[in-house]
Amino acid sequence: MSIEGRLLAEKLADAGISTFILEYRVDPTPETPAAFQASLLDAMTQPRIGQGPELYQLDSVVRARLDAATALQYLHDHQQELNIDITRLGVLGFSAGAITAMAVALEDVDVNQPAFVGAIYGSMAAVTPLADPPPLFVAMASDDPLFEHEGFGLIESWHAAGGSTELHWYANGGHGFGARTQHTTSDRWLGQFLAWLESRGILVGNANQ
Repeated sequence: MSIEGRLLAEKLADAGISTFILEYRVDPTPETPAAFQASLLDAMTQPRIGQGPELYQLDSVVRARLDAATALQYLHDHQQELNIDITRLGVLGFSAGAITAMAVALEDVDVNQPAFVGAIYGSMAAVTPLADPPPLFVAMASDDPLFEHEGFGLIESWHAAGGSTELHWYANGGHGFGARTQHTTSDRWLGQFLAWLESRGILVGNANQ
């Protein structure tokens, strides 16, 4: 909620973007420290993260997607009082949040599809996009310990479905660079994301460009 939440929301607000932070449901935390340590070790070592389209069918991802879809519905329903333009309303996520953002864009619904998707160090595995999928921005470091060996199936499948993509593949940055400064080229992802939004006509007059 810090480097991938409030801090980034402030930076986006400085660029003229209204930002809503989603707190979505996650797996229950085990009751004892020992059980928590064991579950964390299992989650980080078992090869079930980013193993293909089935990733988006996991219970934890489905719960997060439903929460995100509810948030989008709320913003659509309250667009006038919130003074937002829903034709420019997109989703941006980091790691598990990137998977959540992708899950929203992959759901076969007739309304409330995001105008764009930003997936920052999420799964790169191939997916089955909807027809005419929304524009996709992807940022990933080549030394990411979770997703660096998945190839570029996400980009290829998005293009095959007729979607537009922008990919930034950084030499260094690891996993979770978010709003941190590491003195690597991954530090520049936010400026590149804003430039991309401006090129799409979603962001107008980016003062930080």
